[in-house]
Formats: sequence, structure tokens, C-alpha cells
Amino acid sequence: DEHSYSIVSPENEDEISYESSITVLESNDAREATKIKHFMHIHNLMLSPSVERYENGLSPSVERYENDCDGCLLPILEPFYSCSFCDFFLHKVCAELPKMKDVWRHLCQKLLALISDRVFRCRECLNVCNAFAYECCGCKAKKCLQCVIALTPGARICLKFEHPLFYYREYNGKCNACGHTTRAAFRCKVCNFVLHLGCFSLPITVLHKCDEHILSLTDYDDNNYLEHHYCDICKES
Repeated sequence: DEHSYSIVSPENEDEISYESSITVLESNDAREATKIKHFMHIHNLMLSPSVERYENGLSPSVERYENDCDGCLLPILEPFYSCSFCDFFLHKVCAELPKMKDVWRHLCQKLLALISDRVFRCRECLNVCNAFAYECCGCKAKKCLQCVIALTPGARICLKFEHPLFYYREYNGKCNACGHTTRAAFRCKVCNFVLHLGCFSLPITVLHKCDEHILSLTDYDDNNYLEHHYCDICKES
């Protein structure tokens, strides 16, 4: 049923103004905050843009930073804020998240507050971490930043997929990425392409301790791909 999906337009969220997590101390000519004070950190943070360089004059590659974002624990591979006094880093998108947020999939229907400095299990992905989280002011359930960003209202465009995906609360079927059965998913109402929350919220690029290079999320429709490629860790195709 193409009319059973849950649509929350981006305009609806813009109508509600939540208190910012940052205080802008300095900005550039483009009115982009270059120096901020984040309420979760004692020191001021400076904006550091991502750096692109060309290796051998051919293909561009993103400058590799040996640090992870203290908000979402993903590698720093894009514009971010950093502290000059200690090893504290925040993606720009993580730093700009508000102190309070309405996560529309949360059944308790109460606002979630941004917290830190404690170990928690995310209610959505079930991962355990000690980064930033949003905690429900009612039931105290916690959600990691990766899941909160993925659940931001409105249609999303996924990697290499042109159609917008809408969230279905009661979808029952298989994820096109991992093949696992899911009871809720992001789905295209045009071509029925489906991703469950775990696959939808995967980072586009990551760093792995076994490889010095950046790994990029990709997909292949070629039927012969699995015959010639396999995982370098588990050795399975």
C-alpha cells in the first residue's frame, strides 16, 4: 500500500525552534561559525574544513585525520570543530544539533535531551557506546547520534539512489542491502527499494585499523561481482 508510509516534511521541523548547543564566538564572511562554545565542552572549538589533495595529479582524496568525532564516534572526514587544548572533535553536523530534539519515531512522544559522559545502549541500533546521545525526558530511553540523524524528518536520498526514501513504521519485508527481514524500513514508493535503519544509517566513509586508506560504502548490481571479490577479513564473498 503506497499510502501507508509515514511522511514528515522538512518544513514541519523548521517551524519549531530548539535551543542551540553552541554559542557562536566568531564567523567568516559567509556567516559560517568558525569559533564556537559547545555546552558539552569546557574549551572553545575552532572550525577545521576538510582538505582535498590530489595524489599524482590524478584522483582527489580526502585528508585523513587520525581522530573520531566525540559526538557520533565516526572518523573525522569532513568539516569539523576541534579543541586546541585537548583531543576533542565534533563533526560540524554533530556540533549543530540542538540541546532538545523531537525524534518523531520515538513512541513516548516527549522531547529528547542531548547528553554525554555516560555509557548507554542505543534504543534503535542496540549498540553500546559512550559518545553523545539523546535521552527521552520521559522514559529515559537513549538514542545515538547516528540513529537520530538518520531519523530526521522528511524524505532522504540514499547512496547512489535517486528516489527519496520514506519511513514505514509497519513495513514487513527484506532490506535490499543486507537481505535481512525488517519490521520497519525506509522505502521508495516508486520502485520499492528498501533499507532498514541499520543499513540506511551506515557512514559513507570509514577508517579501519587494518587498512591505512579510507573505505567507501558502495553497492554492486553486477551478478559476477561476488565471483571475483571477497571480504579480506572473513574471506567470504
